[in-house]
Amino acid sequence: MLERIHEELARRKIASSIQGEVLRVHLKESCPDLRVTADPDDDISLFFQGSYWHTHADLLEGDDPAEAVADFCSAILAGQLHVIRLSSPDGSLEIRITDDLEDERSMLEPGETLEILS
Repeated sequence: MLERIHEELARRKIASSIQGEVLRVHLKESCPDLRVTADPDDDISLFFQGSYWHTHADLLEGDDPAEAVADFCSAILAGQLHVIRLSSPDGSLEIRITDDLEDERSMLEPGETLEILS
């Protein structure tokens, strides 16, 4: 399945590479690679290394997982979705994807900061 996703991304000229059991999608220089994994049952997970945020291909729009992941990445590159980094006063970081920057800003706790990575 990762190979199919990799091929669909390449067809759309979105840089990616397969390293072992992980497909790394190179979105922008300003943000970390989006990682994609598939378990033996082809449950596809998308996440950023070291972050709690994740989603699954079956939660994305579209019936074909490879196209759904590629559409998701295309939406990030087109600015329809944003990669953000939330920093807390205790030093913890969270990287995630949002479609609503104002909502994210409104939910910041005192001392938290939001940085738009893409």
